[in-house]
Amino acid sequence: MLAQLITLYSTSVFSVFTNNAYTIVGIPDSLYTSPEGGEPGLLILANAGQYESIPLTAINAVYAGDGTVYDLSITYLPPPAPLPLGCDTDMMTAVQDYLPVGTDVLLMMGLSTQATGLVYRNHYGMLVISDADGNTPVFVVTPKLLRITTADAELEGPRPAVSPRIQNVPIN
Repeated sequence: MLAQLITLYSTSVFSVFTNNAYTIVGIPDSLYTSPEGGEPGLLILANAGQYESIPLTAINAVYAGDGTVYDLSITYLPPPAPLPLGCDTDMMTAVQDYLPVGTDVLLMMGLSTQATGLVYRNHYGMLVISDADGNTPVFVVTPKLLRITTADAELEGPRPAVSPRIQNVPIN
């Protein structure tokens, strides 16, 4: 999926939120696969004449940049069949079932990262948070979620339009 984002948003300034307090910013360059590896292990961003390399396992979320719109051509890997037994599968299927498209959410991940907006796409292992029109999408890796907050629909009443946002919040 990251390869698609690199191609589709090649001139955007990405913000990559990691499982610590760091956010790495830059223009997407490539995915790096070592000669001994079978699949990519690093996402590489170009930033002010240097390259920032981020281990894929450290990525919590990717913000595709200001002014971007979700591209409907993005495809996702299907879940494995049969699904493996275990906690990861239990969590990913629970998130996929619990958060239907259109749900207004606040997601916490990592030490200090929170994303807010509507669930725009919901796939096994990946959520896309955006507004109803797919503006400023945030791609969230569901195994990295620490907390999901939703509003009680019965108590909500009319709500203003949602603007998606992702940020690091201060650590107290």
